[in-house]
Amino acid sequence: MTTYKILAVDLDGTLLDREGRVHASDREALLEAKRRGVVVTIVTGRLYSGSVAAAQAIGVEGPMGCVDGSHVVDATTGEDVAHHALAGDHADVLRDVVREHAPACFMFAHDEIVFDTPGEAYLPYVRTWSPRVVRHARVSDHPHWDHPRGVSALVGVAHRSSIQAAAKAIQERLAGVAQVAAFPVERVGGETWGMVVRRAGSDKGTALARIAEHHGATLAETVVVGDWLNDLPMFRVAGRSFAMGQAPPNVKRAATDQLTADTTTGGGVAEAARRAGLVP
Repeated sequence: MTTYKILAVDLDGTLLDREGRVHASDREALLEAKRRGVVVTIVTGRLYSGSVAAAQAIGVEGPMGCVDGSHVVDATTGEDVAHHALAGDHADVLRDVVREHAPACFMFAHDEIVFDTPGEAYLPYVRTWSPRVVRHARVSDHPHWDHPRGVSALVGVAHRSSIQAAAKAIQERLAGVAQVAAFPVERVGGETWGMVVRRAGSDKGTALARIAEHHGATLAETVVVGDWLNDLPMFRVAGRSFAMGQAPPNVKRAATDQLTADTTTGGGVAEAARRAGLVP
């Protein structure tokens, strides 16, 4: 029987309720697991600035994964452990695509989200990623593009045809450098689509590997809990993976275990911890 050393949890739809609060039963289970010597950490799509409160609530020490693995950061100090960004000429290409196809866009850089007027209507959907949301006259003119640190991620929202054209241009001009996912924005409806662009080669699975290495553990000794498509990379590499009750069917199929608890009831992380033998 495997003795698991690390428990890594997603935030939205997993550890947090719809108001962004840590479910009480899950917090208690994580703190108990930590008392028993288990490393507790977070792997999330949020920026560090949008994750640090949850990390403090469950006592995370050492690295955690943010921006879907593009940024691995020390939970206590905020210092970089690993940062995979689009910078230099690559950032210039991405900026040119934004200017050409003009989607409402949000730039994730320097642990903040930069937006302009076209993105204002979509602010409620991105504020969960970070409380540090900054308005600029034009996102494409912001100085973060030219900074050596580069852009951690870009989120675009527009009509389906514009997003598909932008995604195609990025795939062609930044082949092997950038990864882009395009999808309908169901909460808005109609022909509104979104896209997420990040540096290729980093995801929640690579973040989990970096965390495991830091703590002297193998991936086989990790347990993960998540609920969405961006959790699949860590499901594939973890020793045991739990999908929340509300997770889509393909996410549930990818996990080793399916939970009965969901984001509404809470308790999914606690259920996973018990079933993995991390807490009584």
